[in-house]
Amino acid sequence: MYISLILFFIALISIVALVARKILAMEKLENLRKKNIELEFDVPELHEVKEFLNTRTKKYGYLALVSILRAYVVGTKVTKNTAKIVYKKGEQKIKKILGNKNKTNKEKEASGFIKTMAEYKKKVSRITNRIKKEEGLE
Repeated sequence: MYISLILFFIALISIVALVARKILAMEKLENLRKKNIELEFDVPELHEVKEFLNTRTKKYGYLALVSILRAYVVGTKVTKNTAKIVYKKGEQKIKKILGNKNKTNKEKEASGFIKTMAEYKKKVSRITNRIKKEEGLE
């Protein structure tokens, strides 16, 4: 019981100390603001800074987007090639184990969601093919 009371009062005193430090810091800032401080360099206008930052942000954002897409295209090409190799090896092993049994599966009608996803995939593949042609990867 006594330990919990002692800990409570220690925490209360520490909170009061933190608040007092904040109040003192705010008073010091107000005193500094009242004085006229002359800067040794010119500060640009706010609208100039905004324009500068907007142009740089657009430029570097576009560069980052293009570099990410290029890395994606190159990375997918590498992974696709390795996946094909692994798939062929796996297919050969399965044929050895099962012995070339032909199974006929009934084709099911695709749902609307799958059709829209297929259309989206075709659009994305057109864009990636265009990037591959620009990069000379094909």
